[in-house]
Amino acid sequence: MPPAAGQTTVVAGITPVIPTAVCLQQTPIPDVVPLDSQTGIWPLKTVPDTLLDALFAQPEPTAAEIAEYGDKIAVPPMKTYVVIDTAKLVQGRSVVEACDLPWRCLLKGEVAEELGDVLPYLVELDQDARFTRVLLTHLPDVAQEMATMHLCHKEPGIFIRSRADMDTLWGHLRKYTRVSDDAGKWYYFRFWEGRNLSGVLEAMSQNQLTQFFRGIASIVAVYRGAAAWKAEVYSLEEA
Repeated sequence: MPPAAGQTTVVAGITPVIPTAVCLQQTPIPDVVPLDSQTGIWPLKTVPDTLLDALFAQPEPTAAEIAEYGDKIAVPPMKTYVVIDTAKLVQGRSVVEACDLPWRCLLKGEVAEELGDVLPYLVELDQDARFTRVLLTHLPDVAQEMATMHLCHKEPGIFIRSRADMDTLWGHLRKYTRVSDDAGKWYYFRFWEGRNLSGVLEAMSQNQLTQFFRGIASIVAVYRGAAAWKAEVYSLEEA
C-alpha cells in the first residue's frame, strides 16, 4: 500500500553514522503569505518576499563544504528542490510531468508505474520558473483543484536546499521512503509532510539527524496554521 496522505511514521532503527554533536535548529519565518493573482504587477513574482532568502539565497560555503570539495571555487551553488506528494493532487503525476523542470519519482519499478499519481517526486526548482510560482500561490476564488494556477493551499511538500545534484539527492532521499522499527517491521515514512516535520525531526537521535541531513543544508516547510500561514526552516548546527 502507498503511504496515505497525512500519515506520519515515527522513525526508528536508522543505521547510525559517525557520531557528531549536532543540534536541530527550527527557525520560524514571520508574516508568510502566499502569492495571490498579482493583479497589476509585472514581472510576476515567483516567490513571496518573506521566503526568498530561505528558498533561493546563495550562502557562502562553509568550512566543511570547502573541505569536502577541496577548494572554495569548487563548491557548487546551492540548489532548491521540492519533494511533492502527488497523493494530494488530482492526477498528480501529470502535474509533475508538466512542470518543465527536472524531476524523479522517489519510488521506482512497478510501484512507480502503477501508483504514480499518489507517490512523492523530487523536483529541482528554478527561481524564475512558472511552476515555482504555482507552488507558492493560493487563489481563494479559484477552484482548489486547478493545479496549473495554484498549489500552496494543498501543502504539497517540503523544500530542500542542497549543493548536491539531482541524482545524488534522489539517491539519498530514497533511503527514507521506508524505515523499519526495532522489531524489523517496515513502514512508509512520509518525511515530506511539512506540518508534521517538526515532530518527526525532534524524535530523531543526533546520529539519525546527522544521517538524514547529510548533503542537506536546510529544509523549509510552508503550511497553513489555525489563524495564519506558517513557514519553518530546519537545519543542523554543531552543538
